[in-house]
Parts: sequence; C-alpha cells; structure tokens
Amino acid sequence: MNRYRRGVVMSVWLALAPILSLGAAQPSRTAQGESSSVPASLSATGAVVVEPVGQIGGLIKAVTIHGSYAYVGAGTDLMILNITDPAHPAPVSYADLPDTVTDVVVAGSYAYVAAGDVWIVEVSDPNRPRVLGHVLGKSNKIAAAGNYLYSTYFDPDTWESGLKILDVSDPQTPRELSRYQTWLPIKSVALAGNYVYVSVDRTYILDVNDPRNPREIGAVDPRPNSIHVVMGNYAYGVALWDTTPTMSMVIMDVSNPAAPRIISRLNMPGSPNGMAVAGNYAYVVGTGENYQGGILHIVDVSSPHNPRHVGSLNLPGEATDIAVSGPYAYVTDELNGLRTFDIRNPGSPLEISYFPIPGTVGRIATDGSYIYGIGSKLWIIDARNLRPPWLAGYYNLSPREVRDIAVANQRVYLLYEWGLLEIIDVSNPANPRLMFRSSLAAYGIDAVGNYLYVGTYNGLQIMDVSNPSSPRLIGSAPGSVDDVTVAGDYAYVTNGPQLRIIQIRDPANPRQIGVYEVPDATEVLVYPIIKGVGVQSNYVYIIYPGASASRDSIGRLRIIDVSHPEAPYSVGLYELPPGWNAVGIEVGGPYAYLLGAKCSLSSLSPDSSVLQILDVQNPTAPRLYRSYPIPACSVYIRKAADSIYIANLSAPMLALRIRELNRSVYLPMVLRHR
Repeated sequence: MNRYRRGVVMSVWLALAPILSLGAAQPSRTAQGESSSVPASLSATGAVVVEPVGQIGGLIKAVTIHGSYAYVGAGTDLMILNITDPAHPAPVSYADLPDTVTDVVVAGSYAYVAAGDVWIVEVSDPNRPRVLGHVLGKSNKIAAAGNYLYSTYFDPDTWESGLKILDVSDPQTPRELSRYQTWLPIKSVALAGNYVYVSVDRTYILDVNDPRNPREIGAVDPRPNSIHVVMGNYAYGVALWDTTPTMSMVIMDVSNPAAPRIISRLNMPGSPNGMAVAGNYAYVVGTGENYQGGILHIVDVSSPHNPRHVGSLNLPGEATDIAVSGPYAYVTDELNGLRTFDIRNPGSPLEISYFPIPGTVGRIATDGSYIYGIGSKLWIIDARNLRPPWLAGYYNLSPREVRDIAVANQRVYLLYEWGLLEIIDVSNPANPRLMFRSSLAAYGIDAVGNYLYVGTYNGLQIMDVSNPSSPRLIGSAPGSVDDVTVAGDYAYVTNGPQLRIIQIRDPANPRQIGVYEVPDATEVLVYPIIKGVGVQSNYVYIIYPGASASRDSIGRLRIIDVSHPEAPYSVGLYELPPGWNAVGIEVGGPYAYLLGAKCSLSSLSPDSSVLQILDVQNPTAPRLYRSYPIPACSVYIRKAADSIYIANLSAPMLALRIRELNRSVYLPMVLRHR
C-alpha cells in the first residue's frame, strides 16, 4: 500500500459534476484532456452513466467551536457535531464542499470556510447548513469580524499571494474590497480590533481601519513564524527555527502595533500546526518529536515575559488544529478524527472522547453492504448510506503496513507487510473482533466462502477458514505468486509477467492448467509487473506498464480468452496515453472500468487520475466509451453491484453509482378514419 502524502488536493466533485450529468451522446474527456465523441448507438442494454453519491474521508485539518457545536473540516466536508456532552460528541449534519477544508471560522449565523475558494455557509440551524456564496481564489486561512472577512489567496499560475479583504454583509454576494500582496503565501491570519496580523517570512501588522485601503504599519521577526492569537497587548505564535523538529512559542508585545517586539520564547519539541489561548494558558499542537505522531503542549502564559511549560501529551496521529471551550480542548487528528481533552488539570490533560473520522483510504474491500477501507485504521462504512457516509465501526491496525485485504462471510482478512495475517470478525461492525493472527510469508490474498487463498513465494496455499480461529491448510500449488484473484473454479495468480490459471474445483488438490505470459511488459524493473486482474465470463483482464521506447510509461489493458484455460490467449489490447499508469481494473456487464493515474512527486505538478469506461462487448476491439477526470492521485478501485469505489491519496475516497439509461424508440401512432 502506498504511503500517504500531505497537502491539499482539489476535490473530485468539481471536475465530475459538469460531466457526470451528461447524456450518452455528449462529449467526454479523455485521459489526455482532449474531447472525444461518444457513439450515439450502444448495446441493447442501454447507455451507462456514473454519478457521484458520496465521499469518504479526507485529511482532517480544522476545528472551531461555536456555542454547543464543533465545526470540523473533514476532507471536503464541513462536519457539524453537537458537543453539549463533550464526552459524547454527536454528528448532526454535513456541508459538502469542493475541496479540502483547511480553515473554518464561525461568526453569528455563518461559517466561513477555506476549501480551495472561500465558502459562506449559513448555520443558523446547525441541522441544516446551507451554502450561500463563495469567493474565488486559493485560500488557506481566514479570519472574520463584523461584516468583513480576511482571506489568504495564492494563484499557482502567477504565484501571486496575499490577503483579500471581503465585504460579506450580503453573504450570498460577497464583494472584494482590497488586497494586500505578499511575496510568499501567508501561513496564518489573526485579528485584533483594527489590526490584522499576517505571517509570511515574518509577521506584518496591517491597519485595516479603512478596509478598502489596508496599510502596513509594522513587522517583526522571527522567521518563519505564525501568529495565531492576539489578546490585549500580546500576540501569541510559534516559530520553527530550522529543519530539526524543534519549535519555539513566541510572545510579542503589540501594545504599539507600529513597533511590535518579542518579549519571550519557549523551546518545545515537535513541529507546530495550530494554537489556541484561553485564560492563563496557551495550547500548541503539531507533529511530535522526530516527526512521529502528534503532540499537545500546554504553556502557562500568566506571565507573558516568562512562559512556563506545564504539560504535554503525545497523540497517535499528527495534530493539525485545536479549539478550546471552557475546560475542554478539541484537537483534530489528521488521519483519525477529533479528540476531546479535559484540561482542568493543565499539567495532565485527559482524553475524554474520541470521535472517529476516516482520514485517507488506500485499499478497499466490499461485500456490498459495507465498505472496508484501509487507512490509519480499518474503517467500516455502511455502503447503503453514503450521503453523508456513516461510519459503522473501526479496527485498530497493527503497526505494520497493510499489503492486501479481502472479505467474505462477514470476515475481513488483512495481510500486512513482512507476512502477518489477521482474521477479523465483522459480523457486528461496531465491535470488530480479532479471531486469528499469525506470521505468514505471503504477498496477496483472496477469500471466497470459507476458503482463503494465499499467494506466497512457494506457491498458492488454500486454507479452510470455516473455523476462523483455527484456519487449516488443505491444499497448495507450487510456483511463486505475487497476487491472486479467485473466480468460479479457478484461481488466477500473477508472477512477474505471467498469468497462471489454477483449477481449484477440489480445494484440497489445486493444479495449474494454463499459463499466459505478457509479451510486451516494460523492461524497467517494476514489481509486481501485472498490476491488476479482472475476471468476467471467459475473459481475464490484466493491466500492466507496457514497454516503451520513450521514458514515458504506457499503461495497458490486455484481454485474455480463457474459455480453454489450458491454452489462454490474448484477444484484445487497449493503451492509455503515454505517462498514464494503469492502477486498477474492474469489469461488469459490457463494460470494463479502467483506473489510470499520474501521481507527481512534486507539489508543482498536480496529481491527476482518470476513470475510463471501456466498451468490451467485442473483446477483440475494446473502445473508449467515456472518461471521467479525477484531480487526485488514485490508487485503488473496487466495484460492487452498481457501485464503484475509488481510493485516492490525500483526498476522500469516492463512491460512484453506475446507472444504465435504457433507450427505447417510440414511434408516433397515426389514427386514420375510414
């Protein structure tokens, strides 16, 4: 499983929305971004369209408290929780937004949300949030006061960055009043009276008494830094001085905003993300020491010239933001959810509740009723209720990375790196139970009924798991296996460029009956070579990187006729454009669903993916029927009945519904009088 990458990824929904509603005769977008026409006449089964029905997870980056509610940025959702009882936060509603939420401020009846653009959401009734208006511009941080909103902006095309001042007296039509331009993106914004503190390479203080004409009146080092809170005559922030994970909490005297000065610093381990100040204490959250997990620091600031570190707490995941209300601190854990702490004893904060929220999902299995997603935990999601997604339960994973996942008979099978197998009973999704754990030198697994099929270096092993607490090895077939896919009486196993067909009609006596070797796999060392296998009827669909004279890889789909499994042969080939990797394949009816991706190693080059629907009624000539662009790094695809689930790095998992439009031709009836 790929490791998760940090960063804000544009949501899929803006790209999908304009095209998912198109009829079959409308143009679609190819993987190259060029228009392609869709045939007006398709099979008798009708035309197929794909509609978004939900999204699951996403990086958790922001939280604010307003009254009895917590407003949490969970992926591309603004999630509203009732915290009347802080020990039992309860979700009440969601607002879907088109990009990852990075900041949220609530003032009066409105939530102002940085999610790519700035979005204004009416929350006078938290049970029914309504998106009223938005302002274009890549925003990361915001602040609000009265009828004015202060929003950062960054244009990746021109590299222009700075602060926008907006008039939001009419929330449906916010108006830009002025801009303050900076030479680097702004990291934080804080307000105090008629002054705005923006942190770039240093902190700049702006007089915004006239919001149409902001004036810079002061600046102060250290750099880089972030000022998060201004209270009275003091500004509180953090500074990361070098590349080591050591930060300083910084307190500035801003009694004269034109001449701010640092009056104290306090070094602490970790790398800062967020900060809150309440009463005599400052609360700083971020990444833990040596970039491991997260951390919460509590500092006594009753004497601003002499701050004292009084307590800290290590967290399992990176802490991205914090909000304090009364005796409670609410901390977002980037991949795990929202944690609530009782801070009445500042020297020893106590976690009193954990509200789980799926972060990113890298691998997926589904039995139709539930989706089992691998992220920081095994997330169990009700597949019947995806708007909004309902988390049915979760299971804490072992520290190792999950290599593969399978599900059958209300049991989930997890194969970890370095050969650890776990069998989990999920008959009660709210309380998954570990049934079996053992070391197993395996590379891939599949499960059907009461049998588990395990691909190992020594061959395919078949286990009877009717008693999941004590699985029994009942059969094996020799030959190294990278991955295994079971369909009917056959197991299709891959090994390098080979597809091997093993008859499993008698599980105690599996035997290899056929082999197909990919003739044009890449010569570059790629492991495993065959990236995915789909099976339908007498055909097997395999994806792999094809050989290329250029440096660009070519993702390929090859269709293999296995009607005579002892002599499989290729009947069809489909190529993605150069540069696109084929990362997943699913098959259903007359269509194959091919997932391709371009996952960049640099933030300067955006990730992109594409879901291509191929008409494979004639397997010898697969043809593109429709393409759906996805502006994210997609890594996995699964199909169940009429649903498709696509996992993306650092972006929510997508749930798509396949819908057939049966076309009937009605001829006018003409009545003639005799």
